[in-house]
Amino acid sequence: MNESLEQLSTNVRRKIVAPLDRLGSAIRRRVLFEGAALCFGGLVALCTVQFVLDRILALGFGPRVALLAIVLGVVVHQFGRLVIRPFRRRIDVNEVAAVVERKHRAYADRIVSAVAFATGSAINPHRNSPALVAELFRESLATFEGIRFDQILERTQFRRRLALAMATLLAATAAFSLMPGLMSVYLQRNWLLRDTPWPVTTRIVAEGFSESGHLRWPIGDELRIVARALEGRPSRLLAEFELASGARSERDMDRLGEDRFILDFGSLTQAMRFRFVVDQWGVDDRTEWYTVDAVIRPSIRSARVEIVPPAYSEQAPFVLEASQSTADVLRGSAVRIEAVANKPLARAVLKSRSDDQPVATVNLTEGTSLEARFEPERRATYYFDLLDMDGLDDRSPVTFSINPTADSPPKVRMTMPGVGEMVVSGAQLPIRVECEDNLGIESVELVQVVRPNGKDISNSETAESLPRFTARQTRYEVRHELPLAPLTLSPGDQITLYARGRDYQPPTPVANPDASRDATVTPGEHSDATDPAAAANLGESVRYTLRVVTAEELLAELGRRENEWRREFEQIIKAQEQLNRRVMDLRDVAGADALSAERSLRYGQEARTQRQQINRVRTVARQFQQIFDELDINGLATPQVRRRLQNGVLAPLRSLATSEIGEAAELLERLRDAFDDETSRAVEAAQTRIIRSMYTILADMLKWEGYNEAIALLREVVRLQQEVNEDTKLTLDREIERLFGGEGHSTTLPAGKE
Repeated sequence: MNESLEQLSTNVRRKIVAPLDRLGSAIRRRVLFEGAALCFGGLVALCTVQFVLDRILALGFGPRVALLAIVLGVVVHQFGRLVIRPFRRRIDVNEVAAVVERKHRAYADRIVSAVAFATGSAINPHRNSPALVAELFRESLATFEGIRFDQILERTQFRRRLALAMATLLAATAAFSLMPGLMSVYLQRNWLLRDTPWPVTTRIVAEGFSESGHLRWPIGDELRIVARALEGRPSRLLAEFELASGARSERDMDRLGEDRFILDFGSLTQAMRFRFVVDQWGVDDRTEWYTVDAVIRPSIRSARVEIVPPAYSEQAPFVLEASQSTADVLRGSAVRIEAVANKPLARAVLKSRSDDQPVATVNLTEGTSLEARFEPERRATYYFDLLDMDGLDDRSPVTFSINPTADSPPKVRMTMPGVGEMVVSGAQLPIRVECEDNLGIESVELVQVVRPNGKDISNSETAESLPRFTARQTRYEVRHELPLAPLTLSPGDQITLYARGRDYQPPTPVANPDASRDATVTPGEHSDATDPAAAANLGESVRYTLRVVTAEELLAELGRRENEWRREFEQIIKAQEQLNRRVMDLRDVAGADALSAERSLRYGQEARTQRQQINRVRTVARQFQQIFDELDINGLATPQVRRRLQNGVLAPLRSLATSEIGEAAELLERLRDAFDDETSRAVEAAQTRIIRSMYTILADMLKWEGYNEAIALLREVVRLQQEVNEDTKLTLDREIERLFGGEGHSTTLPAGKE
């Protein structure tokens, strides 16, 4: 019995336990393969998620580290659970037998029990029945021969997991084959944790920037950013800015055509950098950074303008104030400009703003020091045209306005008080000359131009220096007496007198120096006008043209003028008498209150009328003074004429104008303010004295007029007697020649004396 049981046990171990053991090894290998397939599929799935997230969101370093840790954690956990743990576990044959029993319920645990007794794990000689064990062995051997292991191993799940492993492997292989660049970037970014950028579908570059992405731009200039899409056509493009101050901003760019975008940034105030952002689904694409270096434009930091006046002016050089950029300088002055630039320069040129043409060579020292010398010829604004090492110029240059002004010729004034248009050949002309010049006078002359019988002749101009003149003085004044007798003038001649002053300015050529020389000015007029044809350094006074006449002609003219103004004085007397009558009539007006206002108004009117008489009397006095002066200048004022004109006419007229008429007007104004009899009587007495004085003056005028007429008649008689004497002498000479001269001799008489 025991032997039989031992054989059965050996058969069970050979026919049942050994196959089950082999089945357990197969199951273990399949579990390990399926676990590895699941881990590989999970890894590929997680890598796909990792790839998609980073590609869409362009994760930063931190998120990529975290995501890699998650992927590795999940994969390691699954690998340990699905591969490491099954690998480390040994499958017992009893467990395999239990698996077989679960697949074949009809065996009623015979296989499990037989394996247990055969392996000795369930045989106990003291408790188990050998007969029953042997019977169990025989039934198990009979039953186990009909079991198929291929029914026990599940092939469908194995095939699915095998297909999953193959699919993920093919997908990974295809990805690396079709997108090696993207896969390389993915591995570098997510597994090697490098900051390798994802390749973009568009390529955007900024125009005008260097290859290194830098641009030097002037502070204060308007900056326009132009982007060009070399690859791709983004529908929207933005520019992301980061200023040197740390401020950040983002602005939309405007499309210009199909592949260009522009953005007017505005005035640049500081350095900055920017990059382009391509708007797309997920995370926007960003280009590399472009840097804008803010630089200042070249400009003049300080300037010194020195003016060197011309040598003839004897003025010292002077420097303009720092805040002064405009200067009037003498023509011929030299200008020296020293300036300092704010940065090294490549070039500097001094130009005129009117035509933008260079006017002087600029000496550039150490790149920042400038010096220019020139002599301005006309009014202009000058500036330095600067160019720095970056090729930038000065958009707001400092200007210097220089106005060369001609040295004004001397101002010359000449007057001849009391001289009329007519003079006699022996007159003594009073002349007053004033001359001034800001830089000094070189000479002052009195010029005389004689025209015999009013006709121009060559070399008729003579000039004589005036006395008491000192060179270089800036103001000169003299009173001079000019006798006409040395000039041997004859009636009918004309003489023109004027003063001429010259300064030290070098003379300039004159196109027509004889133009405007014959301008005739009424004697007594005064003018500061300068002859436009004169040289730049020559100043002339107004010209006085006088006509030489005989004493008789002059006396006749003066008599005519005296008669004219005597009649004007008679009108003044008549007006004074009418005024006196109106004032006397006002005294007879009743003093009722109703009439007081009207009487006051009329007194005020008469007071104004009385004062108007003063100006009329002064005018008559001036005219008689002029007549007297002309008589005196021409040597025709005899002692008797002096007494009558000065004592009988001029002195009383001045007394009337300065005191008597004014006193009467003041009395009338007092009556306008408050009427009283005493003042009224004083007005009547004053006006009576005025009328009496006026008639006395008129009587002297008439006496003087009669005296002049008598003198004129006497002069006419003397002239006629001289003509009779000349005629008698000529007649005697003719008779003597006729009697003693002989044949062939003839005597020619003057025209009109035949």
